Parts: sequence; C-alpha cells; structure tokens
Amino acid sequence: MTDANGCHGSIEYKLVVSCPTIALDPATLPSGQVKDHYDQVVRPSAGSPPYSYSVIAGSLPPGLSLSGNDSLRISGVLTAEGEFAFTIGVVDHNLCSGEHQYSIAVSCPAITLNPTTLPDGVTMMAYSQVLTPKAGSPPFTVVVKGGALPPGLGLKDQAVAFAGGRVRGGSRGVAARSAAGGPRPRAAAGQPLTGGGTPTGSVRNSLTPVHADSSAGHRILFALADFDNPDYRAAIASLIGGTVDFFECAPALGGTTPSPELLATYDCVLTKPNYPYEDRVLMGDRLADYVDAGGKVVLGVFCALDDSLFPGYPLQGRIMMPGYSPVAVIPGTTPFSRGDYAGDGTTCIHTGVVSYGCSYHDQLQLQGDGSVDGHYLQDGSIAQAFSSDGRVIYSNGHGDSLVYGATGDWPRLIANACECNPHPVQIVISGTPTEPGDFHFTLSYTDRNGCSGEQNFTIHVQDQATAALLSLFQARPVDDGLELRWQFGDPRLFAAVELERGATALGPWTPVAGERREENGATVMVDRGVDPGRTYYYRLRATSAAGATTLFGPFAQTAGQAIAEFALVRLAPNPSVGEMRIDFTVPRPAIVRLSVMDVLGREVAVLADGMHPPGRYQATWSGEDARGRVPVGLYFVRFRTPAGSFVRRAVLTR
Repeated sequence: MTDANGCHGSIEYKLVVSCPTIALDPATLPSGQVKDHYDQVVRPSAGSPPYSYSVIAGSLPPGLSLSGNDSLRISGVLTAEGEFAFTIGVVDHNLCSGEHQYSIAVSCPAITLNPTTLPDGVTMMAYSQVLTPKAGSPPFTVVVKGGALPPGLGLKDQAVAFAGGRVRGGSRGVAARSAAGGPRPRAAAGQPLTGGGTPTGSVRNSLTPVHADSSAGHRILFALADFDNPDYRAAIASLIGGTVDFFECAPALGGTTPSPELLATYDCVLTKPNYPYEDRVLMGDRLADYVDAGGKVVLGVFCALDDSLFPGYPLQGRIMMPGYSPVAVIPGTTPFSRGDYAGDGTTCIHTGVVSYGCSYHDQLQLQGDGSVDGHYLQDGSIAQAFSSDGRVIYSNGHGDSLVYGATGDWPRLIANACECNPHPVQIVISGTPTEPGDFHFTLSYTDRNGCSGEQNFTIHVQDQATAALLSLFQARPVDDGLELRWQFGDPRLFAAVELERGATALGPWTPVAGERREENGATVMVDRGVDPGRTYYYRLRATSAAGATTLFGPFAQTAGQAIAEFALVRLAPNPSVGEMRIDFTVPRPAIVRLSVMDVLGREVAVLADGMHPPGRYQATWSGEDARGRVPVGLYFVRFRTPAGSFVRRAVLTR
C-alpha cells in the first residue's frame, strides 16, 4: 500500500475458509417391519444445495434405497429381519461434507394361519382343509413340529391356479391430500368425483349375448357408475380371449342397477363409482349374492370412501362388509393423490405386471379376513387386496388413462384379478383319515424372508358309521328363548348327548342347561339364556357307551327373530370334499322337499321331504346317491316350497 507522501509498506494476511458442520436430522431413524413400506426423510442442517448422499459404511436394510438432492429420502419395501447399521455421507454444492451413523431395526410380522380351528373329519371320507398365511411372504416352509396329524392325512403347500369360472345363464372396509395441501372439497351432488360436468344424454350399454360354447372365453362385466372406455375394455378382452362388456349404473348418465339375471351371465364383475349409483345398497347386496353364487367381484377406486366427506358416492350393501370386501376406508381421508406401484406384489394378481399407476387411489385399511398384495410408493397405501376365498378383490385405482391418469399394465392387472385366485400359496391338510379320535399337533412355518411362527391345532375325526346319524337338527324362536329339536336315526348308539352353545361358529362352547322332553321321537329343549336379536351357534356333543365323542353342527339361530320366508340359507363347506351341510328356513307349517340334482336335472339325493313346522333346519348331504359316492363336479341343491323353488350350486372336489 502507498500513503499520500509516496511511502510504501505491505502486510501479509491469511484467510482461513472452513466448511460448516453439516449434520443430518433426525439423529435416529424409526424401526420397520418386514414387507412394510418404509419412508423416512432426512435433512441436512447446513451447507448449500444441491446435496449428494451415499452410504459410506455398513449397508441399508435390504429393500431400501436413497433418493433426493435436497433432502434425503430413505425408502422402499423391507425384505429382511435384523439390526442394520450404516453411515450416510453428504456432500453439498461447495464440496463441504458431513456424515452420520444410523441404524434401523427391522422386525418380522406376526404370521398366523387361518382358520385357527380346523373342521372335523370322518373316517374313510376325503378331507381337505386350506390354511392361509396371514402376513409374511410366500413361499412358506411348513412342518409338523409336535404331535401328529390323523393317520391318513398329509401336509403340503401348493400354488393355486384358479380360472374363476362359474355356471352361466339361467334365472336365477397417511391421509391423501390435494396438491394445495388441504382436503379436496366434496363433490356436488350428481357431479363426478374426478371433476367436470355431467354430459347430456345417456351412455349406451355394451352387452353381448351368452354363448353356449364354453370355449368362447371368460366374460367380464364393467358395471360402472361412470363413463365407458371401449379401448380399455378391448385391451383386457384381448388378454383373456373373451368378452369385456359395459353396463351403466349411474342414473346421471342414464344408468340403473344390473339385475341378478344379467350378473349371472358373467364370470367376473368390476364396479366403481365416479357418479352416485342408482341404489348403492341394492348394488352391493346384488354383488354379494353374485359372490355367494360363485361369481367374482373386483372393486375399483371410490368404492370405499368416507361417506361423511363424499355423501352418496361410496358403494354400500353387503359387498362392503367384512367377509366380502377385504378393505374399508380410513376415516377422514380422500382419494385425490397419485399412486405408483411399489413392485412388491406377490400373488398371481401381479403376474406379468411390471408397473402401473393412477391419479386417484383410496386410503384403505384391512378388514375381516382381507390380505394385501402390493402397495403404492408415494404413501405406502394398499394397491391391491383380496378376501380369504379370493372372490372379492379391491383394485385401488382405475385403468382409464383419459380420466384417471392411468399408466402401465392395468389391462393385465384386471385380467389377472378376474382370472386367478390371489392366494400365493395354500397350506393344505388333506387325505382320507383312517382312525377316529382327537389328534393334536403343532405346525411350524417360515416364509421366504426367514420370518416364522408356530400354531397348535386339533382335528377331531369321527367314525363314518356315526357321521350321518343325525336325522333332524332344528332351531326356532319361541316366547321364552330358542327351541332346539334333534333326532338320531338310532338313539341307542349314544349314552349321552349334550347341547352346547357358542358365540361364533368356532366357539368357545358352553353346555346349555334346561329341561328336555320327547316329542315324536325327537328331543326338544328350550334355551332360555339368550338375548333377543343376537345370533347363537349350537352343536351336539354325543358320547357313546365306550366313551367315544361325536360332534354334530354348528347350527345358527337368532333369538327373538321370527322366520320371515322360505329360504335356502347356506351350503357349507362349498366346495366340499366330503359331507355338506345345508341350512334352510320354513316360516310356516308347510310341505317342502330338499334334494340334490346333477347338471342334467336328475335327482341324486333327497334330504328332506314332507310337512315341516316353522323353524331353521340343517340337513346333511354325504356326497352320495343310492349307489354310493357320486363323481366330483357341479351339482345343484333345490328347495321346493309353496312359495316356489330355490336353487344353489354345490361343488364336490377331491
């Protein structure tokens, strides 16, 4: 430097520039569970964006990855149990760096087998019971760890291929937010949930006649309260080699509710509401009846909505109840957010499916016996779910790219949903038991991720000679309770018979106390310890002079509820590998006839015939005709009454 007189001087400085200390927040990460979607955001405390992140020591839990150049996202689907320690390194725009040590604890889900109680068997009659794993990831390794199966029975696990076919023809339960961050407003009455006005005029149905030739391929019906997309339907039809028709269900578009006769001509029905249904309760009830008759239903986006937010839109009726719909809405949530498949599906629903996404998806939770198959990346919500028998699937989206912003393999996804049973693996106990008795055993099982569990079971095997001895088991409401009536073909066979009551079909069971009387060879007893309007289950525990025990039932009846109509209530199990129980009701004294027919209409067996007093009845078909065991296949149970005939299908398998 130089001053005003020209004098010179100099000084030396040293400037030290250091980087800020870059820490990561939060300091610890939450734990996770195998097969769950994991999503955690980590943010740097200092530095200048953009940032780059990497794992510089240890390893992430299998299934997780890093993404982001501002904040860091650690996300993915967890696939292994353990404690995983790793160090994240971060470098900012100025090459300043930092690091942080983390660990994530990953636990296994609690895996159980359903049902938890196994049905009885009969000596020298085929037995088959499917056990479905709840939670875990297939395939499963299953072994008998303690005790023993009944002699003649074996254990296997098998993949399931199911064509979803049925007899055709004839009469017959993280909030999603909009981009602005708040809940989307309720749709105005009669307006579509996806926005836009309602067009003038009706939308034409597109229905094709039923072909007698079964080689014509599967038939799928799109029964939508929404617009039709013929190109989408055609893409599915080309995959199944069959027909995909359209029926309009929204009155705003000129639609109505499909009849049971129309539904019965299809193998699979897909429904969803963008507009309100004509009668959403009736629609749901008819779909449940269709499932009961052997059909398959795929529920699409908007079927499960919070009715307080979108009154009048979500589907109702029995199809949305536990036991049918595998999911229910998470209250207070909306469907208006993008979802893209996380790639974690394990069942045949996702066979050949690489990717798919949609601009709308419901926020769902499992209900009843529902199971999840796949999630969406953005919020970990359920992508696909299915009921225990695979007959109802919730496909959480819709494949129309024009209205729903759909991408990817939606046609293949829906074709799979309609044509396969989504249980990835069935654990099957099957064979022909050869000895009567109570057999206790423990099953130990391990899934593909090393997650395991154990469960205790008992199978009661009764002797074939006593299996069909119960000729009458009836229940009916009376003024002071429920009247139970039973009769054996040979009452001398049993030294003691005890009536037991349960809150469910699987118990727990308690003896019913009360006086008994005999009427025309039948034992009559009134259960006075019941509450009106509540359903109870009954069974008989019969003990021979030698001490052998035989169980008959269970049988359901609602206290204080009079029988209102003739009805063929239930066939169980159906399909069956042995005997099948048929429940029917008689509202007034009447002559009725209950019989089994083959596909040609020939009577195979008569189960009840003649005058019957009012009540609920249970008959048993042994799977035999007068000559013995009938072939496997399709049969029909016919109930002829003064009010007409009722017919339901029955399937015998091996």
